[in-house]
Parts: sequence; C-alpha cells; structure tokens
Amino acid sequence: MSVDRKHTAYHEAGHAVIALRLGYEVGKVTIKRRYTSLGSAQIRNRTSPDDIRIDLAGALAEALVNPSNEKIQLGSRGDWRNARRSTRQFAALGFINGREKDILIEELLQETRALVRRDKEVIARVAADLLKHETLTGKDIKRIMEGVR
Repeated sequence: MSVDRKHTAYHEAGHAVIALRLGYEVGKVTIKRRYTSLGSAQIRNRTSPDDIRIDLAGALAEALVNPSNEKIQLGSRGDWRNARRSTRQFAALGFINGREKDILIEELLQETRALVRRDKEVIARVAADLLKHETLTGKDIKRIMEGVR
C-alpha cells in the first residue's frame, strides 16, 4: 500500500516542531524511505512524558492533512503504540496507577493537540520544505520556525 508523501512530511514535521517547542534538540528529519520506515525524526535526549507528547505530535500533525481519524493514520500506528507503552511503563514504575494510564494519555493527547494546532503553519512550512528537500536539519527547522512567527 502506498502512503502519501505529504502525510509522511506532516508526520515527521510534527515530531520535529513539537520536540523543538518542548526544548529538545533535533538532529535531522527526513522523508527518505529506509527499510520499513517512511521517514524519521532524530530527536536527542527525550524524556517521558515529553516522549509521549513527541510521539503523539506525529499522528496529530498528520491529521492536519486528513482530519477524518487522527488515531489510525497509516504512519502513526507505531507512535500510538509507543505512547501507550510509555504510559504502561509509568504505571509499572509506580508513577501512576493502572487506571490512570488512560487519563494520562488523554491529557497528553489534548495538550499535544493544542500545540500542533498552535503551530500548524510552522508544521505546514516544514512539511513543504521536506517535500522539496527530503531531509532537513534541526537548524533548518529552527530557521523556518523563526520565519513563520
């Protein structure tokens, strides 16, 4: 099944832009296909719960292209799986109880949705540049973010 490159560009742009907004360093972002991956965002020194926000940002940014059902966009399944795994780890470590997992992920989803909506123009611009160049550095994305404000 072919996945639209525009969806992939928005997805990876969402990861990168939100990671930068949360204060993380982005090495590079690409939409070049590699093995089973359609693209990737190299984000350094991630920590939970920001890990969950960054994972969810890809799905939510991809939904800007096709808002019909943000939870099952093709490029987002792995990110949703990672977000759920992180919340299970929080519960296993005793940071939250088992019943709070769903509440935590829902709260982080709402926070991340607000971040993505706030930065949708930046995400669109980064996605457009990814479609042109296939790979951007963190510095490239920071320049785009500064120019879109």
